[in-house]
Amino acid sequence: PMRSAGGTAVVFVIPSIYAMGAAGFGPTCAEAEAVRVLAIVAARQWQGDGVTVNCVAVPFPYSNSSDADVAAVVAFLGTDAAVHITGTTIPVGLPEMGL
Repeated sequence: PMRSAGGTAVVFVIPSIYAMGAAGFGPTCAEAEAVRVLAIVAARQWQGDGVTVNCVAVPFPYSNSSDADVAAVVAFLGTDAAVHITGTTIPVGLPEMGL
């Protein structure tokens, strides 16, 4: 469910590789980091309008085993409880990062 307060939540799902890098994955890393920075800038720009913008970083290569966890975090970011979370990246199901 979206926020009852009338605000909007924007959530980008990006590959975790942005944080670690890997040989041969330069374009993927650059693209994910660009989306992450876009989310930060948009969060600052729209914060006064009640819009939150965040990223959820998922394992790379992607594994379907984390679908439920990713969906739960994305759903949470659309609730009233997450109205003050904006401009951040939340890692989900990333054992290589201890999460």
